[in-house]
Amino acid sequence: MKSNLFVIGDSFCMNSFHVKPKPTQDKCFWAPDLSNKLDANLICDGQPSRDVQTIIDNWIKIISLIKPEDYLVICIPFFKRTRLPLSEKYYEYVECGDTTYINRFVGTPSYINTEKEIETFGSQYDWKKFEDDLRVQEIINGSKGSQLNQIEVMESLYILTKGKKFVFSWDNMDYKSHIIEDKEILRTNIGKWETHRDIFYETNGECGDVNDIHWSFEMNKLFSEYLHKKFRLLK
Repeated sequence: MKSNLFVIGDSFCMNSFHVKPKPTQDKCFWAPDLSNKLDANLICDGQPSRDVQTIIDNWIKIISLIKPEDYLVICIPFFKRTRLPLSEKYYEYVECGDTTYINRFVGTPSYINTEKEIETFGSQYDWKKFEDDLRVQEIINGSKGSQLNQIEVMESLYILTKGKKFVFSWDNMDYKSHIIEDKEILRTNIGKWETHRDIFYETNGECGDVNDIHWSFEMNKLFSEYLHKKFRLLK
């Protein structure tokens, strides 16, 4: 039986194939590229603007499903993000083998770009209302106490998780953890950090996307190769 590659995170765990690549590059999204290298079934749960708490929640939901021969990749965004509860008809169901878990939240910044309804708040709760009301929650989520608490929870989950696992952040974290490789560490270890915005300026707008700070296709490929080597070195 093939092993599984579980991926949980935000939009860095989604493809960006809508972006035009450079002529010398093929479109590459690191998650399926990595699953092919590992010969593993891919179970990828990425959502735009997802907050840290939802990622932790979903990690807990699947922790009992992860076998010693499986792989897990967790992507952590910046800690200030907040979330909103979806109306029940917009719940998203993630298939994990014989088990299904449910995504019941949407990242607050993504609410303005979705037609999904939020749970029973009424028409007076438009985007501006959420933006104003959740500023205090953003401050709380970004506080030292909140960040350290969530890091400690993730460190405990890391120990409890069977299989080979890797936790990273595309942000430069305020408080470091021995289990998380953030942007600074990844840039050093991989030797590169390149986004679709970088490609846009490099090609004078012919490729890439000026508004997209997600990894370029080349960076996706390099990240996949990096994780493949990391996993192969783990016992």
